[in-house]
Amino acid sequence: MRKVFDPDKIAGCLVGLATGDALGAPLEFLPRSIVRQRFPSGLKEMISSENWGKGEYTDDTEMALLLAESLLNNNELIATDIARRFRNWARTAKDVGIQTRAVVGMPGYEGDPMRCARDYFIDHLESSAGNGAVMRCAPVALFRLSSPERLESDSRSAAQVTHWDSRAQTSCVIVNRWIHLSIRDGVRDAREIVLDHLPENEQKYWERLENIEQLPEESIKSSGYTVHTVEAAIWSFLTTSSFENALIRAVNLGDDADTVGAVTGAIAGAYYGYENIPKQWRNDLLGESGIRQTALSLSACEAH
Repeated sequence: MRKVFDPDKIAGCLVGLATGDALGAPLEFLPRSIVRQRFPSGLKEMISSENWGKGEYTDDTEMALLLAESLLNNNELIATDIARRFRNWARTAKDVGIQTRAVVGMPGYEGDPMRCARDYFIDHLESSAGNGAVMRCAPVALFRLSSPERLESDSRSAAQVTHWDSRAQTSCVIVNRWIHLSIRDGVRDAREIVLDHLPENEQKYWERLENIEQLPEESIKSSGYTVHTVEAAIWSFLTTSSFENALIRAVNLGDDADTVGAVTGAIAGAYYGYENIPKQWRNDLLGESGIRQTALSLSACEAH
């Protein structure tokens, strides 16, 4: 008999991702100093901005939901199907990351997305480790709750649809294993388990995680570099004791605030659960009920 996992934590993961995304969207690209000037006590509620309506999420959540739809429709991770959805979406999307747009726009992308991602990586060795993969990776963790032996390979494959750089792939492995351990075993601090699973040649990128909670805020960067995003998310989670405070801390770092918020939200939501996401945030989040149902459907998928 398949093990039944806590639906509150499952829903919390994906709704948490979208909540962090929507909360952080108005702060995207704002330097931390400007965020501090505008919100001396921190932004603590969803607001509208020039680019985003109140409760509206960005490409982070949109791509996560596209990934989820592909997993649900195929009962399997099929890169070409994900690529087709990404390319169709990107044609009219309000916001698409620079690296993602470049890769999905390459000739032959729908037929061989991983070749395109690899070609982009070869041509941009110094700038190919963006956070466009880790921001959307959480659906894989929910999809593979009952088959952890496939979690790493699917996490890497989902990243490789647009991001070939090993740092982008490893970011997804770290976040998805963390989500897995939170939902399956109630683990809050998954660092030792997660890092021990990484190949030795990839561990060097993540040395700061070992003592990340001891670092002051000024040492935490929130840029679009995938390592910075994971560091900022885990720092925000480990230095707080509630979903709400983790998200507030994450998005008020500024810069790539929506993505740091999304990754923090996925991790914190998987640990604290749906009911611990502030009700007002849930009410403000556009499409919240559909996101919640998508999460539950992923965890119940027959592929397990």
